[in-house]
Amino acid sequence: MFGLEIMRHMPYSVQDNRQLGNEKQQMAEAAFNTIAEIHRLREAGFEQVQAEAITLSIHAGVTGGVATKADVDLLRQELITVQTKLGGKTESVKTDLEGKIETFKTDLEGMIKTQGESLRREIAETRTELVKQIGDVRTLVETLGKEIALGQVTQLRWMMGSIIALGGVLVAALALT
Repeated sequence: MFGLEIMRHMPYSVQDNRQLGNEKQQMAEAAFNTIAEIHRLREAGFEQVQAEAITLSIHAGVTGGVATKADVDLLRQELITVQTKLGGKTESVKTDLEGKIETFKTDLEGMIKTQGESLRREIAETRTELVKQIGDVRTLVETLGKEIALGQVTQLRWMMGSIIALGGVLVAALALT
């Protein structure tokens, strides 16, 4: 009998589907009726063996990748499960990162504040030192000014004394002549 012969060679047959209750294969069988196809090929002039071989090849191609509603539902459920797990992990990672960012921000603000205070202290110390040095320079300039003035006065006295002495020598030399 041609139907039983092809069923022995097919990976899945109508008989196997009924025994296994495999919904996927039942849907594939409904989409591709092997017995009807063998019958059509026989009417077209193919030998029984040729009709069965062709039908077997077509059947394998048609039923190999058929997804049923149950397959899609199962996949959908698996995706929901994965999404739920990832959602929880994503939320956990997000919370962890937010905490780390907040800690980093706080640490950075503290470092900036500390550096700012340190710079302000250094600037104030530098300003104080400059004011002191400027005062020292002023005092030195005043002292030098006084010393220069005193030196000029002394120099003038010497010059005046020298002029007076020369004038006296001149007068004496004139009186002698």
